[in-house]
Amino acid sequence: MGIVSKTVGVYKRYGLKGFCTKLNEKISSPMRTYGKRVAEFLPTEEELGTQREHRFLVEPCISIVVPAYETNEQFLKELLASLEGQSYDNWELCIADGSRTDQVERVIKERIRQYEDAGCRYKIRYERLKENNGISENTNEGLKLVTGSYVGFMDHDDVLERNALFEVVNVINTFPDADVIYSDEDKVSHDLVRHTQPHFKPDFNLELLRDNNYICHFLVVSRPLLADIGGFRKEYDGSQDYDFILRATEKAERICHIPKILYHWRMHAASTAGDSDSKEYTFDAGKRALEAHFKRLGIEAEVEKRIEVGCFHIRYKRKEAEREEDYILLLPDGVKPITGGWKEELISCCMQERVGIVGGKTIGTNGKVLQNGYICGKGGEVRTLFAGLPEKYKGYCRRAVLAQEVGAVSFAFAVIKKEAFDRVGGVDVTLPHPYLEMDFCRRLRKAGYAVVQASGVEAVVEKEPDYRSICGKAGSDVLPLTEAKKKLAKDVEESGSSYDPCYNPNFAESGKTFTL
Repeated sequence: MGIVSKTVGVYKRYGLKGFCTKLNEKISSPMRTYGKRVAEFLPTEEELGTQREHRFLVEPCISIVVPAYETNEQFLKELLASLEGQSYDNWELCIADGSRTDQVERVIKERIRQYEDAGCRYKIRYERLKENNGISENTNEGLKLVTGSYVGFMDHDDVLERNALFEVVNVINTFPDADVIYSDEDKVSHDLVRHTQPHFKPDFNLELLRDNNYICHFLVVSRPLLADIGGFRKEYDGSQDYDFILRATEKAERICHIPKILYHWRMHAASTAGDSDSKEYTFDAGKRALEAHFKRLGIEAEVEKRIEVGCFHIRYKRKEAEREEDYILLLPDGVKPITGGWKEELISCCMQERVGIVGGKTIGTNGKVLQNGYICGKGGEVRTLFAGLPEKYKGYCRRAVLAQEVGAVSFAFAVIKKEAFDRVGGVDVTLPHPYLEMDFCRRLRKAGYAVVQASGVEAVVEKEPDYRSICGKAGSDVLPLTEAKKKLAKDVEESGSSYDPCYNPNFAESGKTFTL
């Protein structure tokens, strides 16, 4: 899709005001420097050399499944080169070719001969399909070729970073029960020269996944899990990967995230990487995949398509047995909700069995975000998500408007499940804001509850709240901020976590969040 037609498409979807806002946000994006700094996020030659010499206790064969259809010869050769250059070489490529012509077959059969002559550890399993049955059916044919213990998925025009399979096997050795593994990714120009739009993802974040398929690439699943959930379903073509990921994460024993760029999604005229608006039908398939997900789990929810293609808004339905008095509403004087149906939205989300607290976004009178949740930073610092972002901006990967699990939510605008509140012993009012909230939310998470930020539910703060008064204990002595930081840093250290699972260690450790 050309730049002119793409611009017209964006204008039609968002209107003049929305188009200008989107353009301004893109121009000011802190990710614009990524292309110049990409080497900082990729392995060095020395690191790759060390990886090639490393021997794991368990060295499984990783099967890479690729459905091919009239694949550009150069793209296919570059995909093969990215596999051949892996620092872990126990892999097989399982390629199901639905092409009309023999251009894919010629390249693959020549490469098979080369591998056999060279005595390579890795190999290619190839099947020429009688007809092209679409992305899901073709992928399923590729799955029939698999012999490895774990299965990874690639599009036929993309490439892997050279340490991708090493990092996957490292996870498998560290967590033998891992049956879903995914990594960070970026986008790359058609000639593999220019890297853009890095997607530094959080660890598994169910609420975010329901609003948007943030997992995407590089995805690896275990063979037993694959046998349990089955392959790809043709009725969800366009969002078949979203449907597959939802089913996989529902059944997974352990889901592991590798916070490294391991997959490069190629942008070209026919690719959704180049234009998220280019395939509207994928949006409809994604909505149906989510509806099926909720039905399987027995959760009553309405799935609405957002204006952003590929993003959804979930409206959870209240259960008849649930009562409002079973929830604590935190809404101090001077905080004015501006989102219609805000109370229903917060409470119904909190009524999920797994959720302990739900917070809303607060906006200053200057039209900029005051907070959209918190994460725990280095040295016990509590960092505010999207502070200072203009209200109308979508934020990094649209996370300023999508529901998601966070480190903590603000007591300035939140709903707490009373049962969860009592179970963790309430709030430690000797702590200053926002350590007050972070301590409480960390205890909720340790007790098995999710901490959810409903980014689409907003309130304007006209007067700064007294956070301890909100909890009814204004007279208590308050721990100095430096002592609160030390306390949190110690708690984080004892937990063994090197970063907040709702964030990503590739982002800058200080300053504004979601920056390099």
